[in-house]
Amino acid sequence: MNSLEESSGVPTARDVVPKDERFRFSHRIPVRFADTDAQGHVFFANYLTFFDETLTAYMRAIGCPWQRMIELGVDIVYADSRCQHRGRSFFEDELLIQGKISRIGDSSITSRYRAFRGENQLVAEGQLVCVCVDRQNKRKVGCPEELRQAVARYEAGESQADDSGAIG
Repeated sequence: MNSLEESSGVPTARDVVPKDERFRFSHRIPVRFADTDAQGHVFFANYLTFFDETLTAYMRAIGCPWQRMIELGVDIVYADSRCQHRGRSFFEDELLIQGKISRIGDSSITSRYRAFRGENQLVAEGQLVCVCVDRQNKRKVGCPEELRQAVARYEAGESQADDSGAIG
């Protein structure tokens, strides 16, 4: 680690997803031609879009979709994103994105991801941090208890994810 990394207090990309992190949820995303760049592989920033899509699918699957957050008067805005590239993926590849909400703070939600080309070739890993805000005044608010409970039940293995949004 260099002195800049040490002094900034910001974790390096290799710290974003610990090697022993376990993921229960996965989401498949086909790589479209529009996702690729002039070199023919997935444009680097698109992995963040794939992570966002996976978070949306995760929340829907555990029974607390974005629409429910809106009904609760809460919106979610991104405050931080990180992505470490580990390989390449190409048009018509199918990516397997593993994802989870790894931490819920007072008003923040941290989610982590691993992207695989096929079943086992790691191509990217990353993290998104969202902040809950009031839909009307856009000021920071606490994360809804309903979301906290849904994540806790799912990650503890007490419920199963369901693409329809129901908790089983």
